[in-house]
Amino acid sequence: MSNEAIKNADSPRKRGPRKDAERNRERVMEAARRAVAQHGLDASYHHIAALAGVGVGTVYRRYPDRNDLLRAIVLDILVELTNLADKGRNNLDIWAGFSEFFSQLVLRFSQNAGLSDRLAERGGASVQKAREGLIFAIERLCERARTDGLRSEIAWHDIIYLANGAGARNCAFNIQIDPKQQAVAVDIILAGLRNYSP
Repeated sequence: MSNEAIKNADSPRKRGPRKDAERNRERVMEAARRAVAQHGLDASYHHIAALAGVGVGTVYRRYPDRNDLLRAIVLDILVELTNLADKGRNNLDIWAGFSEFFSQLVLRFSQNAGLSDRLAERGGASVQKAREGLIFAIERLCERARTDGLRSEIAWHDIIYLANGAGARNCAFNIQIDPKQQAVAVDIILAGLRNYSP
């Protein structure tokens, strides 16, 4: 058998484990985000493994320390939001792009309450860099949105503050927040952010 044939014969076996490992990584991350959204920061590795359809050992091997797992979730969310902000900025209908990003930001705050604060001091340089990247993306989104819809006095930090408030899951006066109420809040906030002047 030629060297080329041997190389080709070996290639599937070499690629297979890497593909499986990547699929498992994606499944574990998706499950971890769902578990945190459902049960908060104390979601168990066993629950995450069950949601991912993998053995609990797979989760432990990839994230032996809980802070490693939480850090990975935060990074995944920050990168996702940065991409959404860039996508909104590049939307031909800038107000539609801005509105979609704001709605998704509210949803992420609602699903991952307290996660970012948990890693404020222990998140490391990677989380800090990702946060800075997201802030820059929001700044650029707001800059473009001000040209067609967003009130001129609105800054990037106003967007984060308002989204965090709309995404709060705390019970108020013994009234539980539900998705419909959250959607109404988002609509009201977006109406307030918009400049209707001709």
